[in-house]
Amino acid sequence: MSPGRRRTLKIALWSVCALVIAVWGVKMHAEDKVRQVVRQAVNQSGQGGGRMTVNFRDQDLYFDPWRMALRLDNLDVTPAASPADKSDASPANRPALHIDRLLILDLDLDHPIPHHVSLRAEGLRLPATEAVLGLLAGELRQQGADSLTGDLDLAYGYAPESKDLTIRTLGLEVPGWGRAKASLSLGNVDLGADTWWKNFTASIQGGELGLFPAAKPSAVTAPALTPANATGPLAQAALAEIDRDLALAERDGNAKAQAALTALRHFAAEPGPLAVSLKPKEPVPVLYLFMGRNIPEIFSLLRVEVREG
Repeated sequence: MSPGRRRTLKIALWSVCALVIAVWGVKMHAEDKVRQVVRQAVNQSGQGGGRMTVNFRDQDLYFDPWRMALRLDNLDVTPAASPADKSDASPANRPALHIDRLLILDLDLDHPIPHHVSLRAEGLRLPATEAVLGLLAGELRQQGADSLTGDLDLAYGYAPESKDLTIRTLGLEVPGWGRAKASLSLGNVDLGADTWWKNFTASIQGGELGLFPAAKPSAVTAPALTPANATGPLAQAALAEIDRDLALAERDGNAKAQAALTALRHFAAEPGPLAVSLKPKEPVPVLYLFMGRNIPEIFSLLRVEVREG
């Protein structure tokens, strides 16, 4: 090799080494800054009546400067105690959610409640308690399961000027069960409201829900979806409620609500792919749903359509 080529090779090697060191330095600096910001945000979430407590170790936080993505491993999330209920004051008495890996692609840290978020939670474990899973908790415990585990996707954006909240993606996939994916558009939402009831003035602009049960649900991981449990408490409760609503729709001559409820009944009796859409002619205030209207009337307001297959 000629002296000129050797010099060129040395320069190239030193350049690569310098680049690697620079990238490593930037990554370490970025991770350190991100840890500080995340720690500050987590601390704020548990103070001043925060809604939850988030626990993780600094060494389980990673930052990818190229993808601008943040990854946290082994998170425990505990809901904050309710001021009105002193019985759940101890964190040990409140159900904790666990996340094996949280990948954050977008997160607004400028507001107590983020105005934009895009994340994926892998290995999300929900405890089998009535407070978290309702009637499903009992069926899970009967099968010897103490939790429900799946992967969650969430992406939303909030426009404070127009007060529009757009949930672009809310998806959940549970092995042995299947997956669900939803989107929703809301108007007149105040994310900065100090009490939840102030958002009763919010309005529903539209939405979609897709349900895709597993082809062969597992009797262990998805007891509520197996044929053996078609007459179980969960299915029976759903069928009884739908039958009552069907009778109301038939009494009122509400054909569209009848069609939607009939499709829902088929799904409750024998789960299969299902698509639900909300297409109101104009935004429907959430308060309207709590003004003595029955389910068929609410379906008419929201122009609910249910399609099987």
